[in-house]
Amino acid sequence: MATWERSSFGTSRAEGLVKKGLLCNRTERYEWLFPDSEEAPAPPNGYIVSFAHFHERGFAAPPSPFFRGLLHYYGLEVQHLNPNGIQHIAAFVALCEGFLGIEPNFSLWKYFFTVSLYQKAEKRSGQPRATLVAIGCAGIHLRQSRAREYMAMKTAASHKGWHQQWFYVKNYSESPLPEFTGRVFEAAPEVWAYGPVEKEKKRISSLLRAIEYLKTKGLTGAGVIGAYHSRKVAPLMLRVRPLAEMVPNAPTAGTVLATGGLSTSEIRQRVREALEDKDVVFPVPGHPPMRPDRGFVDLVSVSCARCFSSRPLTRHSDAESCACRAN
Repeated sequence: MATWERSSFGTSRAEGLVKKGLLCNRTERYEWLFPDSEEAPAPPNGYIVSFAHFHERGFAAPPSPFFRGLLHYYGLEVQHLNPNGIQHIAAFVALCEGFLGIEPNFSLWKYFFTVSLYQKAEKRSGQPRATLVAIGCAGIHLRQSRAREYMAMKTAASHKGWHQQWFYVKNYSESPLPEFTGRVFEAAPEVWAYGPVEKEKKRISSLLRAIEYLKTKGLTGAGVIGAYHSRKVAPLMLRVRPLAEMVPNAPTAGTVLATGGLSTSEIRQRVREALEDKDVVFPVPGHPPMRPDRGFVDLVSVSCARCFSSRPLTRHSDAESCACRAN
């Protein structure tokens, strides 16, 4: 989609998201707003643009430090992403918190993922030309050379009409996302392709071994996505408790958007909407439980990885830029 269209996001869609615990209830603080009749977004001061599908894939405001850091690091605004990109980030966060037992690790992220620029191909005067894309232009992908090291996860091939379901969400001052400017990219910034430097690779070696071991125990993307939906958690939201600390009877305020349980059929539907396989089974047979549920896989080998923190940088130095090229 190269240009904006009038939003189709209305009351019934919003109420559905709220009822499912995917969007917070709107109070007198106006956590989110409907667009008026504008053809393109013009968010009021203190608001940015979001999409209904993003909230179905794991985004909610205020955003987590990891998600906020990713956007600042890559120089992206929320509308530059697409539903599959949101899903990749959410599943990665859930993998780190709920199965590795660590906070989301940026070095590990760069090892597995890269960002590519999407431009719409059109013919003008008989000549092929690339049209700049305002929505969903930054595609997040697994690096092909490392896909086998990651959990099996093929995201959905189509999210028809997602770009028309836009609305405004509050941009919280305590956890701000990049402001909406409507910026388009003529070329992909070099930073989009950067991978971890050699020093970082050594530090994440134990995490890579842990993921490999979890895969032998049945770890899959479907299982991870279903697990965080089961807990009614939006992984990309700023939360009081990480997934690994959601012990029974722990207060859920500030961690989930809704109380009450979800049916297995509802969780299964959400997983199927997110992935290419529309016949995926949930619960996934033999999948390891998420921490701290009984029977989770205890990974002694990851303990050394807890000695350092790796989060996206909102500013990167010239020296780092030169050193961080993917290889």
